[in-house]
Amino acid sequence: MSSSASRKPRKRRRAPLPLPAGAPSPVLALSRATGVETAAWAAAQAAGLAVTGHVPSGTRRGEGFEACPGTHPGQALKWTVRAAPALLVLATERNPGGRAGQALEIARRYRRRALLLTPADDLDTVLGVWWTTRPVPLLALSGPEGAIDAPLLALIERVMAWLAAHPHTPSRRELRPWSAGRSRAAARRRRG
Repeated sequence: MSSSASRKPRKRRRAPLPLPAGAPSPVLALSRATGVETAAWAAAQAAGLAVTGHVPSGTRRGEGFEACPGTHPGQALKWTVRAAPALLVLATERNPGGRAGQALEIARRYRRRALLLTPADDLDTVLGVWWTTRPVPLLALSGPEGAIDAPLLALIERVMAWLAAHPHTPSRRELRPWSAGRSRAAARRRRG
């Protein structure tokens, strides 16, 4: 017989990020790191977009942010990317490293749609086609950490203005947690 003391501790379940009621879509999911995410948070507030996300434990959360159990910023990024069905990465180069590369790797690992935008890209063609293919109610956003240059700051402001100008009204099905639709559909397939 095993006692309860010898059992392995359970991992904390990832709760879906709360979508603010009545907020225009998309709601941006950020992990509030320095650099692109902080600038995107300020630009989203100015554009009237709702913001949510995960932050490391022990940091000031702010309204709409959930704390994850660890204190490492990488865990907050992982939880935020996993909570959203799509990821938008803003960077200055096509092969980003660091935090932007880590966000793209997390999206690839968990099969999330991802788009990398640079200041040289045309928003209406690249983002317009990507967004109209399948708009989502919750969009994760990430990029390089640290100080950002003027072209990247201008790109952040252009993207926030573009998202505010192209709202999407999500259906009831889209408002369900991302994993709920998959598990129900898989159960239906198994039943026959």
